[in-house]
This record gives sequence, C-alpha cells and structure tokens, in this order.
Amino acid sequence: MEPKSEEVEVEPQLVSHPRAKSKVWKYFGFDMEEDEVGKRAHCRLCLAQIGYSGNTTNLYAHLQRHHADAFLEFEKSTGDSPNQTQQQQQTMTTQQHQHQHQQRTLQACTRQNSQEARRQAEVTAAVLGFLCEGLHPLATADEPFFQALLRTLEPRYSPPTFAELVAHALPQRQQQVRAAVAAELAGLSCCGVSADQWRSETHGRSYVTLYAHQLAMSSSASSSAATGLRALSRCLKTFEVPADSPAEGITRALYEVFMEWGVTGRVCGATIACGSPDVRKACAQLELPVIMPCFADQLTRGVNDAFLLPGVQALLSRCRRLVDYFQQSVVASYMLQERTKQQQSRSSTATPAEGGGVAGVASLVTERPGCWSSTLAMLQRLRENQPAVTSVLLDDANNQTLLLGAAEWTLLDGLLRMLQGLRSAADMFCRGGSGGGGVVGGGARPTISMLKPVLHMLQSTALRRCEGDPAELHDARRAVAGALDEAYARPAELDMFLKVASFLDPRYKRLPFLTPSERAQVEARVLEEAAALYQRHTPSSPPSNDEPPNKKQAPPDSGTTANPLAVIFCQSGAADSQEEFQAQAEEELSNFKAQKVLGLNEDPLRWWSDRTLLFPMLPRVLQKYWCVPATSAPAHRLFGPAGSALWGKRNRLDPEHVDQQVFLYENTRTHYEPELSCVDKEMTGLV
Repeated sequence: MEPKSEEVEVEPQLVSHPRAKSKVWKYFGFDMEEDEVGKRAHCRLCLAQIGYSGNTTNLYAHLQRHHADAFLEFEKSTGDSPNQTQQQQQTMTTQQHQHQHQQRTLQACTRQNSQEARRQAEVTAAVLGFLCEGLHPLATADEPFFQALLRTLEPRYSPPTFAELVAHALPQRQQQVRAAVAAELAGLSCCGVSADQWRSETHGRSYVTLYAHQLAMSSSASSSAATGLRALSRCLKTFEVPADSPAEGITRALYEVFMEWGVTGRVCGATIACGSPDVRKACAQLELPVIMPCFADQLTRGVNDAFLLPGVQALLSRCRRLVDYFQQSVVASYMLQERTKQQQSRSSTATPAEGGGVAGVASLVTERPGCWSSTLAMLQRLRENQPAVTSVLLDDANNQTLLLGAAEWTLLDGLLRMLQGLRSAADMFCRGGSGGGGVVGGGARPTISMLKPVLHMLQSTALRRCEGDPAELHDARRAVAGALDEAYARPAELDMFLKVASFLDPRYKRLPFLTPSERAQVEARVLEEAAALYQRHTPSSPPSNDEPPNKKQAPPDSGTTANPLAVIFCQSGAADSQEEFQAQAEEELSNFKAQKVLGLNEDPLRWWSDRTLLFPMLPRVLQKYWCVPATSAPAHRLFGPAGSALWGKRNRLDPEHVDQQVFLYENTRTHYEPELSCVDKEMTGLV
C-alpha cells in the first residue's frame, strides 16, 4: 500500500510598500499573489495578516503587542523611546506657549512704547507752547531748574533741549500754523495791513511786526443758508529794521512779505503809527491806496502836546510833588488815612470801603512816564482826596507850599473832564475790538467804522470849548483836537474813506454829523463802487427778475446778428447794461438806507451776515473799507498795561527766533484777546 502524500505550505513572497517611508515596513510586506494587493499587510515574523488602510498605525500596534523584541529594535533604530516622544511633544507644546507669550509681551511693549512716544510728543508740544505763547526765551529749556520741574511732573519724560526745539519742534509747529494761516488767507479779494514797530532794548534792535486783516465771507454747510462775515487778523512776519537806510529796507521787506503770502495788489490800506515815519515812507513807495494813522498813537500824541503846555506842565509838576510827598512820608500817609476816616464818619452820604478799611479811597497813585491814562488816575485820585489832602497839609507848616490854589484845582477839574472823555473814547475801541464778531468764529467788531463818529463825539464833548474855562484848558483842548484833525480831517481822500466806512455801518449810516451835501457825496461813492462791482462780478444771489446771472456773457444769437435791423436796435447794448448795473446798485443802496438803524451796542457784522442774500454787492464794498483797522495794534495793548507786559516779553527774545516765536504767539490766539498781565502795582495806590 502506497503512503498518502502531505500538502506543504509555501511561505508567501512579501514585497515592501513601493513608496514606504516608515521603518516599520522592515517587518511587514504585501503578498503579490493575493487578489487584492494592498488591502492586507503580512507580518514577516508571524505571517499574520493586518488590515492596511493607508497609514501604519495598525502595523505599529501589532509590532508593539506581539513582537516586543522587534519593537524595541525598531524604537532604537528611530532614536526615540515612548517617553522621549512624549517629552518631545511636551517640549513642543511648551515652546509654542512661550512663543505666544513672547508675542503677547512684544505687542504689549509696542503699545506701551507707542503710548510713551505719544505722551512724549504731547509734553514736548506743551513745553513749546509754554515757551512760544508765553514769549519766553527758548534757552529756558536748558535751564536746570526748568528741566527738574519737568522731571518732577513727569518722571519718565526726557525734556527737550534748546537744540532739539530749534532743530525739530519749532520749525514743525511753525509749518503747521503757517499752513492754517495760508488756508485762511487763500482766495481773499482784499485785505488791510498794520505795522507795529517796536524795539528790543536788550539787544539794541528794532523790529516791525506785520499783520494782515480781512473781512472774510464763509459759506455754511447748507447751500440755502446765508454767507457769514467774520473779521480775521493774522501775523505775517516780524523782520528787523536795518540801521542803514531803514525806509528802503522796510520797503523791500514789505514787498517780499506781500509776494510770499500772495497779497500783492490786494492791500487796500495800511495802518501806521506816527512814531514810524520809515514805515510810512515804505507804504508810500509801495503806493498803497490808504495810509491810516493809528488812532491810539494820534490820541497819545495830542495829549502829550497838551501836557507840554506851560500852564498844564506846571500843574502836573506840582501834582507829582504832592503825590511824592505822601509816598515818601509815612507820617503824612498815615495822617491822610486818618483824616479820610474822620470825614467819612461825619459824612452821612459816604459809603465805607469793604472790609472796614479806607485804603482804597485814601490812597494816592503815581503816574507812569509816557502813559496819559496813569496821569488821569493820579489826578482823579488826588481830586477825590482833596479835603483830606488839604487838611493834612494845613497842619504841616513845613509843607504848606505843596497846597494847590483855587485856580489850580479849577484847571485840574477841567483836565479831568477832558481826559475822562478821551479815556471813554479809548474804552470804546477796546470794547469794539474784543466784542463778539461775525456769525462764524466770533471775530472782532470793526473799529474803522467807529472812528469818524468817535472823533465827532470828542469834538462835541471832551474837546468842546466852554465859557469860563481857564485859558490853559482851552489850549490843551486845542492841542488834542489839532493832532486829530491833522491826522484824519485834512487828507481829503482819507476823510472820505472814513465817512464811507461809517456809512456802511448800520449803526451810523444816517451820518448825523455830516451836512446833506457831504452825505450825498458819500452815497455817490458807495453807488459808484457797487455799480462797478456789478459790472465785474456776478451777484451771489440771483436777481429779482429771474434772469440768469451770466446772461451778459452768453454768446450773441446768430439769428439776431444776421438780422439787418441789428444795426439799429443792437447798438445800445453796452449802454443798456451799464444802466442796468447802475439801477441794481441804486436799488440795493436804497434798500440799505430803508433798513432800520441798528442799535449802538449791536454787532454790525452779524447784521450784514444775516442779509447777504438781500445785499449782493454792498458786502463786497464793505470788505474793502472794514479790512483796514483803526489802530496799528490791538487797542487793549495801546491803552492798557497789557502792552507794556507784552513789550517786556518781546524784549527778551533772541534775535534768531523773534520771527518764529512772535508768529506762533500771535497766530495761536485771537488777535483781539487781551493778554493776561500782572497787576499794575502803580495803579493800585499806596497803602
């Protein structure tokens, strides 16, 4: 019997994955004889079949579970153990967290640095504003105590040095302000200028600060709303007056400034102080239409001429000696207060001073040289204390020569009345210059329209001759009136300019101080200029007859020109247009005269701003006249202690930076805004 044959199992031929990258395929492969190659992997160690779906997870798990030795060999070949792999994962996670933390820290530091840089810029701008708007020398920035002050206020702040301010902060600030001023002056049709000449005694140099003034028309956001008027005053330049040929130097400087700011040919007039003859010559050489004398300067000149009269000079000299006696003598000052208390206790109508003291009433004040308002204060306080002063001197046998006689007291009373009237006129200009302005921006009220009425008021009140007044008082009034007449009444063209400026003010348009023929001449001048404007410009509002404003610019009708009758009927076209312009100007002027007179305390700029649609051309005439100021500097500087404080500050500035600092000082504040000055000690009296 033949033995039965046995079936022998043949090991499959395993082939590795053709694109295998993992080392685990060293222990696995595919059987190429299977029907579905690639669906199952075979273990080379135990020939077990493991499902394969595209990743080695199942292969790795089989090797770790069934072949520990091979798995350890595999781990060594890869260089990582399970613990090391876990540690690497933890390390990667930690590094990611650290990177995120660093990013957050960097962002926080960036924000902090940005805030610190912004804070640094803000403090630097504040320091520059303090130095420029306070007119302090820029070298103050290098003062140790000033830097210590800044570090105390802001410990993390690094104060700028003088060199840093001059190199960066100051030019940048000037460029910013200059761009704003240029935008305001862009497109102006006419403007006035004023020149303030001053001297720096510290450096021995003279300067001229030039201002531009305009009456701007600003349109509102709504097209149907009216156009507003506002007065703008801006500083253009501060330049040094050359010692050699000052008039020629000023002329050249003015021409360069006009060219730089683009106002050449648009300057309607200049306001000049009588103490600046070189500036006047320069304006004459530039052929400016109107050269307006400064009212404050002319008034001061007239008062000083009156003070130099022999009789007035003698009285003022005796008054000064009398005040000096009570200043220097403690006993006399004490006795003056005691006598004043006694007189007040006996007088039933007297009102005690607040706080129980009488020092404010009994004190005498001294005068400041060159300031006639301080002379007025001295005389006024002396007159108020006449009974007490006389009583004290009568008891002092050694100083009875200081007593004033009856005639001297009479002359003093007359001088008081005259100076008080002049001071009232000066206060009107101060209030007019600082009042609320146009509907936009709150500019300044015009002062040029007030000039003619104020001059007439002075001639009728403070400067009017009265019967029974001393001859010295007549001479004093004549001296003041002569200085004002010489400046404003004798130049015929200037006189007409002032009359037209007053006529265009709805407060003074009736001109009661003029004769009917003079009023007719003023109206004729306004009518002529309005008609010329109608001919040159298109009205801002459509005419009442609903004709298009550009009708006269339309091309001629071809049918009309081809008609033979055009030779007869079209010859009068130019004359008809001229008559139409004249009729429109007459209608507008008649409408203005028919309007109700504005109150004396009302704002004329607001009145005109509310009626720009009603009057198309008169506001344009207004711009030509009201842009010229009545004073070469703001009135509060010329009639008060603020001017002395400002001149003292400008006296300290370095010549190299005068233009920049004055430019920033004047243009970062309102032109008519009063300066904050210290208390005038000479006006407070003696305690």
